[in-house]
Amino acid sequence: MTMFRASRVLRDSTSAALRHEQIYPRFWSQPFRYMRWAAREKPTFFWSTIFGLAGPVMLLLAPPIKKYYNIQDRPQIPITYPIPVGTRKIPEGFDD
Repeated sequence: MTMFRASRVLRDSTSAALRHEQIYPRFWSQPFRYMRWAAREKPTFFWSTIFGLAGPVMLLLAPPIKKYYNIQDRPQIPITYPIPVGTRKIPEGFDD
């Protein structure tokens, strides 16, 4: 390979690498454009990130929303059987 060809191949490969970098937007310089790109090109990562971030946000927003709409908490399910009020009647006639 001549010196001219080697420099041309090197120049073409670097310009191709630079062109490849500019195909997709950068997150920190263009976040909304990057999110549009990611929603189309990598939907799995995009939506898993959106749903993953929605959890902590809902942790902060759900109680005030429930209070605004007067949504009451459900009563707790009893863990034990309630003890009846009054004296216990002991059954008779079942002795050994």
